[in-house]
Amino acid sequence: MTTITMTKPALLPLKRQYRREGFAIAKNYLNAKQLDSIREEVASLSNDTRADRSETVVEFGADNSCLNYDIRLAPPKLVDFGLSEQLINLLRLMTEWDQALLYDYYIFKKPEGAPRTPWHRDGDYLPIDGELCTLWIPLDPYEKALQYASGTNRLEPTESLCESQEQLDRLFTRPGVKVYNTGSMNVGDVDVHNHKVWHLGPGNTTAKSRQAIAFTYVPVGSHVRLDPKGFNSISGFQQRNSHLQAYFNGRNNIALEGHHLIKAY
Repeated sequence: MTTITMTKPALLPLKRQYRREGFAIAKNYLNAKQLDSIREEVASLSNDTRADRSETVVEFGADNSCLNYDIRLAPPKLVDFGLSEQLINLLRLMTEWDQALLYDYYIFKKPEGAPRTPWHRDGDYLPIDGELCTLWIPLDPYEKALQYASGTNRLEPTESLCESQEQLDRLFTRPGVKVYNTGSMNVGDVDVHNHKVWHLGPGNTTAKSRQAIAFTYVPVGSHVRLDPKGFNSISGFQQRNSHLQAYFNGRNNIALEGHHLIKAY
């Protein structure tokens, strides 16, 4: 996988945006042609393998187009992609973490007419007490990609916790919070977002199926917690608990080191 046009100086404004708004998009960052093999691998996996740990809550979390597989059983090509120099360089620049671990991966598969993935925070779905960073990579063109409530990342999780649409509506009117449409994304673009920013994925109104892959990373020194402070104790519980049981043998309130984690840098 090779970088096309974006150099480190060109990425610095995106780093500032990520810090300020909770997300940024690196346009034309990856070689679109070389992503063809990743798309083929993703299509094969999602067609042939059941994603037993996918979250099914639809009101304030991911719908069933978000497929969560056990990373310990992931195809080597996908793991290598998640650890590729280009993605890790982007992660390191955006987060400024001293050391990072690849935590998990997700496949997004939206056929024609698939509904939207409703508003959610990634932190509601993982049993991690600490920072998270997700790299979301489209494998097909997206006419309408992710939508963000920029600035919610600067709030403490307890301040931005929402359990109803009414609470979300009030959150979106707070000073410093702005609902932002990222517009179209093409193959080769990479979306970077953190665990506290509220976002959604629009439904697929086109006549073509579209796919994406996402990798979630955590800094070394994080902790396992079934109910991270400030995150929704109900929405996402199914997935958090499945991770706790499968990845950490049901052990709560422990250091995150070891277990299934893969050193990113």
